Amino acid sequence: MRLGCDISNLCNRFGDERVLQMFHKAGFDCIDYSFNEIKPLERLLDDEYYKKAEQLRIMLERYEITCNQTHAPFEFEYGERMECTEKHYRDIVRAMEFSSVLGASRIIIHAVTPPDGVDIYEYNKQYYRSFLPYCKEFGIQVAVENIGRGHTDEEKRIGIWKSPEAFCEFIRDLESEWFCACVDLGHAAIMNCPPEEFIARMDPKLLKTLHVHDTDYVNDCHTVPYLQKQNWEAIMHSLANIGYRGDFNLEVLLYTEKFPDELVDAALQFASGVGRYLINKFVEVQNEY
Repeated sequence: MRLGCDISNLCNRFGDERVLQMFHKAGFDCIDYSFNEIKPLERLLDDEYYKKAEQLRIMLERYEITCNQTHAPFEFEYGERMECTEKHYRDIVRAMEFSSVLGASRIIIHAVTPPDGVDIYEYNKQYYRSFLPYCKEFGIQVAVENIGRGHTDEEKRIGIWKSPEAFCEFIRDLESEWFCACVDLGHAAIMNCPPEEFIARMDPKLLKTLHVHDTDYVNDCHTVPYLQKQNWEAIMHSLANIGYRGDFNLEVLLYTEKFPDELVDAALQFASGVGRYLINKFVEVQNEY
């Protein structure tokens, strides 16, 4: 199991090359590149996007670190056309190609929340399926993430899909191996399903990647495991029990943002150490089965 981490918020602060050097030094194997965190997004996804992707790929090779996954922009909204004439849709398609140049095997794309009265399930089926030709063209899988609906506090805590089983059923209903699941452990926690339970109820064939961070079961804290309230021993047992074979990707952008520049290297080394500890815990548990 490789150890990865989101990096894009730090790229805004230090620049891509310095950040890759920092993550390599901290001992990470791979990085999760989030286009949504890059500000302004146009500096990446303008008409020179392919050239910029090649330049970033060279940097990855220089620092002996890989990009295993990315996170698409999520500015696309209901009412926009699902075609590349629409800027926000085109940004996602360009991010898919950019990701493939980086060597990423999958890109996480958020579902869209339509207005009341529109079938959220059917609309998002159409939305995700619209990316299938680009999956095939660029050789990249789309990962669907468990997220909140965002209308009311109650609905947000339930989420778009009412259960892990419904989440899996939605992905199966896309009827293509180009789609898989990304389970965000923090999202599960704040939507009233403990992460260890959410994982245990997932279809192991669909779960290909994770967003790993800790929460207080109320706020989307995006901090390092053990700094809040999630049960990490139980989580690692659940991952081992279902035979999870993906990477262990930290998504701890709010944690890293808290430190002054002089302490970010040390903060990353600590996060890496916690990640390695949990991976070792996973291996120990796995060996028990």
